[in-house]
Amino acid sequence: MRLKHKLISSYLIALIVPIMIITLTIYNLTAKSLEDSARLFASMYTSQARTTMDEFIMEYDQMTKSVLAESHILQILEGKTLVTMEQRIQDKELIQNFLIRMVNLKPEIDTVMLIGSNQDVYRYTRTSVSIDEKILLSQPWLKELKNSKKNLFITPAHEGSYYNNGNKGAVVTVGRKLSNYSGSYVGMILMELEPQKLIKLNEDFLMARNQYDIRLVMSNDNGEIIYHSDVTTDRRDWSEIIGEEYVVEENQEAKDDLIVLSDSSNIGEISLSTEIPKDKLLANINRIRYVTLFATMGCVLFVVIVSVIFSHRITKPILYLRRSMKLAEIGQYVPLTDSSLRKDEIGELVESYNQMILRIKELIEDVFIAEIKQKQAKFLALQTQINPHMLYNTLEQIRMKAFVENQDEIADMIKILARLFKLSLGKETGNYTIRNEIDYVSNYIKLQNMRYEDRFLLKLQLNEEIMNTPVFPIVLQPIVENSITHGFRYHNTILTIRIEGKIVEQNDVLIRIADNGVSMPLKQVEELNKKLQFTKNEKTGLRGMQEQEEENRDSDKSIGLVNIAQRIKLHYGERYGMKLIPQTENGVTVEILIPKYSKNKLEE
Repeated sequence: MRLKHKLISSYLIALIVPIMIITLTIYNLTAKSLEDSARLFASMYTSQARTTMDEFIMEYDQMTKSVLAESHILQILEGKTLVTMEQRIQDKELIQNFLIRMVNLKPEIDTVMLIGSNQDVYRYTRTSVSIDEKILLSQPWLKELKNSKKNLFITPAHEGSYYNNGNKGAVVTVGRKLSNYSGSYVGMILMELEPQKLIKLNEDFLMARNQYDIRLVMSNDNGEIIYHSDVTTDRRDWSEIIGEEYVVEENQEAKDDLIVLSDSSNIGEISLSTEIPKDKLLANINRIRYVTLFATMGCVLFVVIVSVIFSHRITKPILYLRRSMKLAEIGQYVPLTDSSLRKDEIGELVESYNQMILRIKELIEDVFIAEIKQKQAKFLALQTQINPHMLYNTLEQIRMKAFVENQDEIADMIKILARLFKLSLGKETGNYTIRNEIDYVSNYIKLQNMRYEDRFLLKLQLNEEIMNTPVFPIVLQPIVENSITHGFRYHNTILTIRIEGKIVEQNDVLIRIADNGVSMPLKQVEELNKKLQFTKNEKTGLRGMQEQEEENRDSDKSIGLVNIAQRIKLHYGERYGMKLIPQTENGVTVEILIPKYSKNKLEE
C-alpha cells in the first residue's frame, strides 16, 4: 500500500469511526426520547378518551335516573291499572313531553324510547321516521339486556333495521332498566345516537388523530365494538365492524408494528384501546434518521476530501523527490523547486536534497571539464611535439635543394606538405573555419594525385555561410584519407570524393562526405556507427577515454573516425557527432553534424 493510501486510511479510521459512534449514540438517545414522548402522547390521548367516556356515562346515568322520579310515568309503564281512553291519551301526552325534554337536553340523541313491562313502546325521534315496534322488540340485544343484571347499559353498535325508512346505519343504544319502589321491573328507557357522537374530543386531539392516524376502539367485556374511529373517518364501513370481536393480543405491537395502549372506563365495563402506527407517530424519528444519515454522509465526504487533500500535500513533494531520484539514476540532475516554500520537515528534506543534487552536478561538471582540459592538453602536446620553426625551415631547405636540382615535382610536394603542417597546427589564423579545412583537404588531394597520377577528384558544394563556420582542425581530412585508403582499390579508375553541406534545423550544419569507391558491408557500417556514438554514459571519465583511444590505435594507426566523433562530442555536446550512411551501390557516405556557431573557442 502506498504512503498516500496509508495516510488516507488512517485519517478515515481516526475520524469516521468516532463520528459514527457519536452519531449512532445521539440518534439512539434521540429516538428513544421521541418514542417515549410518543407513548406519553398516546397515553394522554387514551386518558382523554377515557375521561370523555366517563363523563358521557355519568351524564347519561343521571339522565336515565330522572325517569325514576316520575312516579306517574312508572305507573303507566307498569300497566297494571285499567284506564279510560281519555286517560290513555293524557298518559301518552305526559310521556311525550318527558321524551321531548330528554331529547332537548342532549342534542346528540336521535331517538328516545320508553318500553313498558307489557311491551308498550313510547318513542320520540328528531325526524319523522317511524319505528316498527315488532322488529324492535324482537332485537336480540334488547332481549339480552332485559335479562341482564345491569341497570345502566350501552349496547354495541348495531343496525337500525327497525326504522321504517329502511335505514341500515349503525346506532348505539344507551339505556336503563326501570324498577318501581318495590324493586319490580316496570320497563326500560332507551336513547339511541350515532356511534361517532359517543366521544367528544377537542380540536387539538382531533388534529393529532388525523395527523398520526390514531385508531380508537371502544368495546364491552365481550369484545363487541361500541365505537371505532375508522368508521367515523370513512375508512371502513359499519357493516364490516358490526358483529366483529375486538381482542388485543399480547404480541400485537410486534406483529402489526403498532403502539397499542389499553385502558378501561372508571364507570361501567367499557374498554378503550388506542392503536397508533409507529411509522406515523415516530415520523420525527424517521426524519432524524434521514437527517443523521445525510449529515453523516456529508461528514464522511468532507473527511474523505480533506484526507485526500492533506495526504496529497504531504506525499506530493515525496513523489517529486522520488521522480527526481529516478532522473538522477540516469544522469539527469534536476533540483526540485515545487516545494521550496514549505517550512516543515519535508521542505527541509527537499532543500537538503536540492543542495546534494547541485553539488553532485557541480562535481560531475568539474570532472567533465577536467577531462576535456586533459584531452586538449594531450592534443596540444601532440601538436607541440614538433617545433614548427624547425619543421618549416627544414622543409624549405629541402624544397630549395630540389628546386636547384631542377626537381620541380619534389619541390611542389614539399611545399604542399609544409602547407599541410601549417594548417594541421592551426597556425594559419586564430579562427579556424571549414574554409581552412577544405584548403587542408585540397592540398592533401593534390599530394595524393602526385603520388597516384591524378586518380582523385574532389568536388565541393559549400556556400559561403558554411565555409565560414568555425571548426577545430583536422576534421575532414581523416575522412577523405579513409575514403582513399579503403575505397580506392583499382588504380585504373577515378575516385570521386564529394563534400557538400547545408543548414538544418536548430541552425546546425550538416556536412556530407561521399565517394564512389568500394562499398562497406552493412554489418560493418552498423558496428562502426556504434563506436561513433560515444556518450558520457559509455566509458565515462579519463580512463574510459584512454581505453577508447587504445582500441582505436589497435584498429587504425591514424587518428581515425572514432577519434573525430569523440572530438566533436567533447567540443559541441552529445547531440552532435558523426555517422555512416550505408549505400546500396558503390561508395560510402559520412555525415557530420556541428553547430553553425560554436560557443567554445578552439584555442582555449
